[in-house]
Amino acid sequence: MFCQRCDKPLKADEAEKIDHHGATGAGSTITVCRIPCRPTPQQTAPYETGR
Repeated sequence: MFCQRCDKPLKADEAEKIDHHGATGAGSTITVCRIPCRPTPQQTAPYETGR
């Protein structure tokens, strides 16, 4: 089981399940850390190598 925010592995006592209801669909259940964590950084723009 992994946290959906920070991608770290979790044990059963460290995890919290949250129901995420979809506006037009069935929705889903996500697993996150009980203690608030920081999301992993994601690249939002292309990386230029300066060639």
